[in-house]
Amino acid sequence: MDLSSSSSGQRRRRRRRAHTAEEAAATLRKAWCRLRLSARDPARVPPWDAVVLTAASPEQAALYNRQLERAQSLGRFPACTTAIAVPDPDGARIGSGAATLHAVASLVRHLAAQASKEDIAEFLPEANDCSGDESALAAAARFMAKKHVLLLHAGGDSKRVPWANPMGKAFLPLPYLAGDNPDGPVPLLFDHILAISSSARQAFNNQGCSLEKND
Repeated sequence: MDLSSSSSGQRRRRRRRAHTAEEAAATLRKAWCRLRLSARDPARVPPWDAVVLTAASPEQAALYNRQLERAQSLGRFPACTTAIAVPDPDGARIGSGAATLHAVASLVRHLAAQASKEDIAEFLPEANDCSGDESALAAAARFMAKKHVLLLHAGGDSKRVPWANPMGKAFLPLPYLAGDNPDGPVPLLFDHILAISSSARQAFNNQGCSLEKND
């Protein structure tokens, strides 16, 4: 066995890993800068219109809503971003697909309740041959077509870290780059997700879009 060749190969692999880690850290730092800027100056860097988390139960949704309030207070997103947690109906596990539809429907109702009469009138259907249900669905689709939504599925159980189930895997402490702000709170996985996804609107040329992430 050629020990010198083996040692040289190991050094090259370590250098590649170090280089990759440095690139990842630099990319994440840029994402964090963009996230902070979008919270401070939404007109300059448009943030998400809504951040939606799915939850397994009403109790978990209440916990998630407190975490969302924390995130907003820390400047993770501005006050103009709607942030809600939506539990599976009746505490039943309905799967990611059904949870997506349920979360979007809940978001439509939430936004419609906050919208002005002028905003609602813009999307009301004109008189046509459609039934009431079809007209309402078409109006909801038009209403949401211009929205930018980050949807995070966070209601699943974790088999690898079961102790994280009560708080939710999305809110696990992840102190990566915590040294950049040693006096600040330890970043959570959710905070890093917000940072990484902060450039999505630009990637879609600020057209209506949604980004769905499974936990």
